[in-house]
Amino acid sequence: MPRTRPLLALALAALLPLAACGDDRPAAASGAGGVPGARAAGASKLAMPETGTPTERVRTLWQRTEQILAADWASPPSFAQARAQDDALREVWISMQVWLSLEKPRPELHQEVIQEVFSALRQLYGSSYEDEAKYAELVASRRGREWQPRRSFSFLYEKLDRLP
Repeated sequence: MPRTRPLLALALAALLPLAACGDDRPAAASGAGGVPGARAAGASKLAMPETGTPTERVRTLWQRTEQILAADWASPPSFAQARAQDDALREVWISMQVWLSLEKPRPELHQEVIQEVFSALRQLYGSSYEDEAKYAELVASRRGREWQPRRSFSFLYEKLDRLP
């Protein structure tokens, strides 16, 4: 059984890109109107930490994610950029979720933290099936408001604080 664990992890990792195949979202623009290098580099270069306990990995990944979210709160990306950023962030957090699911004993509270991260992404980037007008409303609703992650994402921080 120990030999099948790495194979299972590899198979799950190979299937992750296929999860987005049925996505109804508009494709992100490319070329001059596409995602600028600086903004694209934020989430696309984000990788799951490879060392540490499950708690350390989740906390480290959240700290990196939080920096990206803070930058996007201060300077909201375009609709296409927000979709690309959301996709990249979700991909790395899904990878974390898969890795955690293979841990023994299975860290359930860590899985709950990841669900709260997905909620935070929805609050910032909107639902994956919203159109450009809905995204513009979301951005307008937070205009002039200060970035306060502990207040905005209180459930996430409560769970992070409870991690062993």
